[in-house]
Parts: sequence; C-alpha cells; structure tokens
Amino acid sequence: MKTDAPSLRIFAGILLLGPLLVFVMLRLIPSLDTTFANQIFHFYIVSFTSLVAFVVAIFVLAGVGLEGAHAVFAVMAFTAMSGIFLLHALATPGIFPGTANHGIGLSARVSLFFGAVFLWLAVRDTGVNWDRRILQNRRNLWLSLAVIYAIYIGIILLAPNMVSMIESQTLLSSIVAFVTIALLLLGSWRAWKMYLAEPKRLTLALAFAMPWLALAQVSQYAAPVWNLSWWMYHILMLAAFIVTMGALVSDYERVMSFRVTRYFIALSVIIGVPVIALLSEAAVRLSGAEAARWPMFGFSMLSVTLLFIILLIVVRRAEAILKERADALEEQKQWRTDFTNLIVHDLKSPLSVTSVSLSLILSGRIEKLPDALKVHVERAQRGNRETLTLVENLLDIEKLEAGALELISTPLDVKKLVEEAVESVQGLAEAYKLKLESSVKQGIAINGDEALLRRVLQNLLNNAIKFTPEGGVIRVEAVPTSTNSVTITVTDSGPGVPVDQRERIFDKFVQVAGIERRGVGLGLTFCKRAVEAHGGRIWVEDAPTKGSRFVFTLPVGQLAAVPLA
Repeated sequence: MKTDAPSLRIFAGILLLGPLLVFVMLRLIPSLDTTFANQIFHFYIVSFTSLVAFVVAIFVLAGVGLEGAHAVFAVMAFTAMSGIFLLHALATPGIFPGTANHGIGLSARVSLFFGAVFLWLAVRDTGVNWDRRILQNRRNLWLSLAVIYAIYIGIILLAPNMVSMIESQTLLSSIVAFVTIALLLLGSWRAWKMYLAEPKRLTLALAFAMPWLALAQVSQYAAPVWNLSWWMYHILMLAAFIVTMGALVSDYERVMSFRVTRYFIALSVIIGVPVIALLSEAAVRLSGAEAARWPMFGFSMLSVTLLFIILLIVVRRAEAILKERADALEEQKQWRTDFTNLIVHDLKSPLSVTSVSLSLILSGRIEKLPDALKVHVERAQRGNRETLTLVENLLDIEKLEAGALELISTPLDVKKLVEEAVESVQGLAEAYKLKLESSVKQGIAINGDEALLRRVLQNLLNNAIKFTPEGGVIRVEAVPTSTNSVTITVTDSGPGVPVDQRERIFDKFVQVAGIERRGVGLGLTFCKRAVEAHGGRIWVEDAPTKGSRFVFTLPVGQLAAVPLA
C-alpha cells in the first residue's frame, strides 16, 4: 500500500505543471492569447462554477471525506466561494440591467481569498482541543460568515463608489493575491501530507485543486480581461471544484449511510442547469433574436423543475423502500450476531477447562504419560488452543467493531513485545521446520494494549507459519518511520497474496483464492480491528524476494516508563 509511487508523483507533476505551462505560453506568445469577449458565456460558466462549489459543500456537510473541524472549515470554504462567486456572475455586464460594475472584479478576488483562508484551516494540523472548540462554536462561525456575506452584498449594492475605490487599490490587491496564493500552496502541501498519512480521495483532490486555485488567482490578477489567459482562471476554478466533487461523489457511493435523495438532488442540479443554459442559447441561435433567451430560460427552468419534482417523489419513495429492506436485513444480521456471540461465549469456558486438563496430563502431574500417547495429546492441545484462539478472536472482533472493547494503553518496549510473541510460537514453527528471526533495535517504544498487540503479532506469525513451506524463514522487524509512528513487519517466504485480494483478506472469513484453506479467516480481521483501534494502519505487500510482508504502524510511546529486558 504505497501511496507515494513514482507513477503517482509523475501524474501529479503533469496535472500541476500542465496548466502553469499553458498560462506562461499564453502570456509569452501574444498571438496565442487572443480575446474572447462573451458576457453570456461568462455568466453561465461562473454561475455553474458557483453551483458546483455549493454541491461540494453539501457533500462535505453530509460527512463525506473529512471530519470534525476539518469538515467545518471545508464546508465554509466552498460555501463562501460559491456565494461570492455567484455575485461575480450576477454582476456580469449586459446580463441584468443596473448590475454592471457592482463589484465584479472584487467579488472574484474575495471569493478566492475566503476560500484560501478556510481551505488552509480545513487541512491545518490541529489538536483535539482545537477540534472540540471549533465544533462547539460552529453555529457562531456560520452566523459570523452569514453576517459578513450580508454586509458585503450591502456594500456592493449600496456603496458602488467604495467598491470602485477598493478595486483601484493596486497595493491592496497585490497583498490579497499574494496571501491567497501562499495559503493555497501551503494548504496543497498539507493536503498531500494528509493523503500520504491516510489515503482519502478528498485530500488527494484538494492537493491538486488548491494549486489550480492558486494559478487561477494569478490569472485573475495578471492577465488582461477577456484574453484566453484571463479565461483560464474560470476554467481552473471549475476544474478544481469538479475534481473535488468527483472525489466526494465516489466516496459517498461507498458510505454505509448512503442517501439516494441527496445524491439525486446534487447530480440533478449539476446536470439540469447546463441543460437550461443550452436550451436558452439554442433558442437565440434558432430565432436569431437575443430577446428569445430569457423567455426560453424561464420556460426551460419551469419544465426542468417540474420534471425534477416528479422524479424526486419517485426517488424518495424508492429510498424509503430500500431503507425498510435494509433495516430488516440489519435486524436479521444483528440477531445472527447475537446468537453467534452467545454460542461462542458459552464455548469459551469448556475449552478453557479442556486446555487446563490437557496441560495437566502433559505435565505428568496426574501420572506419567506413555510416549505413544504424548504425541496425540500434544496434537489435541494444539487443536484446542487454536479453537480457543478462534473463539477469543470472534468475541474481540465483535467488541472492537461495536467500540465496546476498552483498550488498556501503556508504553511498551517493542523489542520485548516482539521477542515474547516470537517465543510463544517457536514450538509451532519448529514443528513445521521453519526458522523464526527478529530484528528490533533497543529503545523503540509504542503506546498500546499489551495483550491485544501481542495477539496481533501472534496471529500474523501463526498466519505466516501456516503458509510458509518447510525450511522457510519468517522474519519480524520494527523500525521508527517518523517522529510519531513505528512500523512493524512480518515477512514470510510463502506463496504471497494476489494484488486483487490484498484488501479482502482482512474481512471476516475471507481466504486467499487458489490456496489450500488453513483456518477460518478471522485472525487477520482481528489484527486489522486491533491495529485500527490503536490509531494505526495495516496492509500486506510483496516481500523483497518471495512471499508476503504484513505491515502495520502504531503510535510511539515514552520509553522511560517501559521496563526494559
């Protein structure tokens, strides 16, 4: 699971540098930077851009892509850009009588400035206290933004002289442009770091979108009005919002609380508005009269709205039916889960008793065990332990998924933890004629639940033992990967895991296709749930030579509190 592959970096470079090269070429070659003065097209593209930004805000508000304070500021960023950029559209000369010069240039720059500030706050590295304060005061933040927006509308409508004076301040415009560009570029770098730490489509989309918005600010400020280089800022803003919306829609289709109605409304608006614009322009072209535009616009708006309402009623009814069936399936699933937990819980006690009894027989405390029977009793003991481990995994997986398993987090010495886990499976490895190796430097510590993390290592080692052929080598390593995390790997020399199955093998009861079934497929599920409960990640990749390498990360701890071996 390497997110910083060279191919991704090359692709990112093309997407980021391509628009910049086009802009530079247009500015350096005047013959290419032709003039295209079309107010109607300007009105349509700006209106549509603001609409897409508003849809992005709706999806983020629905809980897609970001959480907590990050989501609050992201919604405010796209809402602010949408609202102010719409004023820029309405002020387009020749569209509505009396609106020309009502802050058309100022609205364009202010929209990007507010967007840059809020987007930078959305990707800023914040702590728990900051997150809590923002969530507690989000209503006040929204009220403040609404008041500022109302005041701004009042200024551009009632004080055009003040607006003209502000727009004429070259130094002020330069400072605003510089701050906007700096915040967007810093935010892009931060979004990229967030994506590398936890791959999400929205953070990746923002890492690309924010440099485009920065270049849009350059185009808006430095290019002559109506030239192609000036039009680039409209295209770049629209592209940035569409890419972000695409990432959100893709993520929204995968969330458990998928709402068909919200999805339908968002996409209908995105499709419906361009259709209305195209019909209006078609009426002008066919009639040859500019006066036909707005009657056709009104008729198209009414027709599309009626069609939208009819389809919305159908979609809402379909969503209600789907919800009823989903609730019924969830009830059945919960019943099966409760029944399984009841059986598994009742199995744990007799299995524990059997394990203790077999241990007493093997120890010879009751009476000396004949050698002929010892092998069979040891085999029974191994089978009993595997069954008991299976039962414990089932119970703990359910608790972890429900958030009911309380972690007892303490600073742990990684070297000691790994050595104890290796020692616990040494006998099993020797039985299969496998070699176990470990390489952990002294002084590496993590914060975590000792019992759970030891079982994670034991499960990964048991899994490696099952699939490594006789004479193979299994190696455990741990290295600090940054100032706040440690990476632990378990590498085997088995058949490996196919690329298309590397995500699925962490699901319950999933086995690697084409390989002899050895177990029930719960060990890796437990590992994933336990590691994620500690704030870490786990994945599988190819080993350097042959086999698989299971990798997981955990937060670092303070070694001073750890008793070293």
